[in-house]
Order: sequence, then structure tokens, then C-alpha cells
Amino acid sequence: MAATKETPEQQAIIDSQADYLVVNAFAGTGKTTTLVGYAKARPKKKMLYVAFNKAIQVEAKSKFPKNVECRTTHSIAYEKVGSKYKDKLGSMRVGEVAKLLNLARLEQGRAVLSALEGFMSSASEKIEVGHIDPVFRKDGEDLNGIVYMASSLWERMINLDDKEVKLPHDGYLKLYQLSKPILKGYDIILFDEAQDANPVTTDIVMRQDCGKVLVGDSHHPSTNFAGRWTLWTRQNRISVST
Repeated sequence: MAATKETPEQQAIIDSQADYLVVNAFAGTGKTTTLVGYAKARPKKKMLYVAFNKAIQVEAKSKFPKNVECRTTHSIAYEKVGSKYKDKLGSMRVGEVAKLLNLARLEQGRAVLSALEGFMSSASEKIEVGHIDPVFRKDGEDLNGIVYMASSLWERMINLDDKEVKLPHDGYLKLYQLSKPILKGYDIILFDEAQDANPVTTDIVMRQDCGKVLVGDSHHPSTNFAGRWTLWTRQNRISVST
């Protein structure tokens, strides 16, 4: 079988010397294949491929050359932070939250959990009303009270000595992001499927001072990928077509 020939758009990405490269591509246009070609063209550059989940990480590892390390942000965060919490990792149920906070209504517990989930997936430094799911932001609801309770529960989650309150896996990722980490040893970060990344992951990637290749689909129904382009001050935008 003949080797697949890159399109002119894909070759332009592979050949680009930009420090920051943003690639907008439809699904099925060979985004990951293009990144593999980009990595192979730079065998002396140490790269980090940020995978959306474990399955993608395993698949990517089988495709990329040896100069590319394929990781999820959760695996990086667990190594640096999460391993300290290995004995208290887990999810909190609504009933457990209601009991811990002595809540009269389960809906309040759901609101507290939604605030925590919104915070852990955000780039924010503290829990705010905006992190509460809109479904719980009703007239007459004490939203500041929900924020206070969520903040109190968060403090217990990250307290290593408090074994009663579990820390979700997204919790140690959030702690890692709050530490403003610097990923050392990489020349370039390859950020695939960027439209699916939440703000906490995007913040970790964007704060790194090395080169970056950000790949995503601004036409994806759930994306704000196009809006993220404004975060980049030095970039080339290349559209990949079939």
C-alpha cells in the first residue's frame, strides 16, 4: 500500500517554524496524523502530546515517534499532587454532602456539588456564583450561601487529615493547576482536540513557555475554540482541508 501523501495544508503545518501554531480542522481531516508528521520532522525536539483521555493517550503512544511523550493532564497532576491523596480519592454523593453540611434539602446539596464541579473544571482561583449550574440559580436561592458551603467543603476535600470527605480526581487536577506548574524538559507541547479541553486543562497548557501546537475544530458544536485564539499573541492560523 502506498504511503499517504500530505495535503498542501498539512505540509504547511509540518513545515511551519512558528513558535505558536493554531490549526483549525474539521473532523476526519487528519489532525493527529499531521501532528505525527510534525513530530517526525523534528526528531531532536522533545515534545509532550496532551491527550484528552487515557484511551487516546494509549492510541497516540503507538503512533508518535520516541521524541514525543504522550500524557493526560490527570496523569501528570497525579504524579505531582494526586498521589498524596491516594487514600481519600473518590466521589461525593448528594446525600453525603447534605449530611455533612446539615442541609434540609437535597437540591441544596446538588447545587453545592455543581459549584464544586464548575470550579474544578475552571481556571478560577476561588469558587464563585458563576460556577453554580444555572439550573440551581433560582430566585430566592441563597447563592452566596451555596458558594460558602462549597468553599468549606473544598477545604475539607484538600485536607489530607480529613478522611471523611473524599477528593475527586478532578480535584487534584485543580490543585495542580492552582500551583501554576511549569512543565520542564519540553521544547513543544502538542495540544490535540483542543475544543474538548476544559479551562483548567487549557490554563495548564497555555502558561507553559515552550512552543505549542494547538489543534482543534472551531465548528464543533460544544466548542469555544475559536474564542481561545484571542489568548495567543504570536501565532499562525492554518486551516486543514480534505
